[in-house]
Amino acid sequence: MIKLRKFEETDIARLINWIHDARVMAQWARQQYQYPLDRAQLLKSIERTRGGDRPAHCMFTACRQDDITAVGHIELMSIDYGNGIARLGRVLIGQDEDRGKGMGTAMVAEALHYTFNTLGLTEVKLGVFDCNQQAMDCFRKSGFAEYEFRENVQQFDDESWSLVMMKLSRHEFMEYHYRKTLSESGT
Repeated sequence: MIKLRKFEETDIARLINWIHDARVMAQWARQQYQYPLDRAQLLKSIERTRGGDRPAHCMFTACRQDDITAVGHIELMSIDYGNGIARLGRVLIGQDEDRGKGMGTAMVAEALHYTFNTLGLTEVKLGVFDCNQQAMDCFRKSGFAEYEFRENVQQFDDESWSLVMMKLSRHEFMEYHYRKTLSESGT
């Protein structure tokens, strides 16, 4: 359903168009970028992806497998090869009409396969705002479990958002997907 490819400079304009308001930006990137998102900010992020075989940051464009249309964006950040840990973040399905169709879950699964099988890491962590129920559901469907709740970490207008910290180990990922495959096959 979804295939990931390396995020390139040619993807910048599309991603900027997907981040259409300050609320989307705040949920997507916390305070890592300033609204409005622009080319210069994304070029700095692309620069962090350069690191040969062991970059500390990976950015991906998610594409439909059948027609290679770009539908989303996802990143692996703070990659610590020594401890086998990375942070998953900046997960976005770009167009409203593509949401709610399982693409986010498929995109996360592809990023996890890359993290555990290609990079050889052992754990992935993430933080998601409690007001973003759709994202939390996507991460739970992908096997993530909550391990910490950080209350009132970000203000947006008159709202106060809390952060739900989630994690998934390679072992849990393999076990989760094994059970999922068994249930889908009816065994």
